[in-house]
Amino acid sequence: MSTTTVELDPSSCSKIFSHVLKHPHSDVSGLLLTSSSSSPSDGDDDVVVHVLDAIPLFHCESIDCAAMNEIALAHAHAHATSKNARICGMYFANGRNFTTFITSNNNDEKEEEEQLLLLPDRAKGLADAIEHNTTREDKERGVRMYWYLLLDAGKLKSFVEDPSSTLAPFRVFSRSESNNKSECGFGGGSALKERADIPARVVRGPLASADERRRWFDRNVADFDDHFDDVSKDWRNTTT
Repeated sequence: MSTTTVELDPSSCSKIFSHVLKHPHSDVSGLLLTSSSSSPSDGDDDVVVHVLDAIPLFHCESIDCAAMNEIALAHAHAHATSKNARICGMYFANGRNFTTFITSNNNDEKEEEEQLLLLPDRAKGLADAIEHNTTREDKERGVRMYWYLLLDAGKLKSFVEDPSSTLAPFRVFSRSESNNKSECGFGGGSALKERADIPARVVRGPLASADERRRWFDRNVADFDDHFDDVSKDWRNTTT
């Protein structure tokens, strides 16, 4: 029986965590990139999805605007292509979940936190846009599975304080592959399901100590909301 694992390199984690911590009270979203040479699974072998980079998208209401989504995805796709990469999914952090984690003191708030560890409709809408904007080349290569990572704020502290752990604080979601093969194309309107059987892990690297992991949260990343307000802020974050 084949298994699937989502692996993120330290640089990708740093972009994601820094993006989230920069806007702790807002819903935050971004794209995940993998190598364009990575091949779809034939269903028989173990699959490792290597996330090699992350592109911060939004932290404001732009996520609900189809025009903003289209512009951002077009730029992100062009950037990915220039790097011999392709979009393989999305990350999302619920601002209310992060706030609840920081302030929770009773069982009612903890129950609310659990409810917030589900992808909200605005994240699902962006997931649909990502899949429907898939390039013809990807479709011809049979790329059909996309992976959606929801930050679990309650696991952040233990992740930072235990540098020996490679299990990243994300919940993994995807659509069922059978529905992905519908005539409607990528997803076909099927629901995103949590995949408790698929772990998200950080590739071991030189940033091993707890102090070094804390530095993953210190990058001054810019997203498309920042770029739309001030074009000098580079959403590619090549110099941060």
